[in-house]
Amino acid sequence: MLVAVATDFAIDLGFVVAGIVALIVLAAYNQQLSDGVWRVNFGLGFILPVVLLFFRLRLINSTQYRKHAIKTQIPYWLVIKRYWKPMLGTSLSWFMYDFVVCVLSSLTSYTSQLYSQGKKAC
Repeated sequence: MLVAVATDFAIDLGFVVAGIVALIVLAAYNQQLSDGVWRVNFGLGFILPVVLLFFRLRLINSTQYRKHAIKTQIPYWLVIKRYWKPMLGTSLSWFMYDFVVCVLSSLTSYTSQLYSQGKKAC
């Protein structure tokens, strides 16, 4: 549960920060929509993950990890045989969560438009 909450918090925080960055870039362009606005936003959204990936790949693994890491062939069939139930449950729960969140987020503009006109959504 804590992993799901932490992951969801990071994603939601990323949405908020992305919106704020987009507003700052738009303000830098004096509220004028042009090709530069989306290009700068796209570039900023691309640079940060690439820089983090670069630094992560250059990190040296801890001695404890190197000591216990599998150095030969990874037993994928043993992992699937032993952990298929937790993997299936986790995958299905994330699928159901994403299905609900994506459907509700795609209908947000429609329902807010209905509420602003004073109509009921159902």
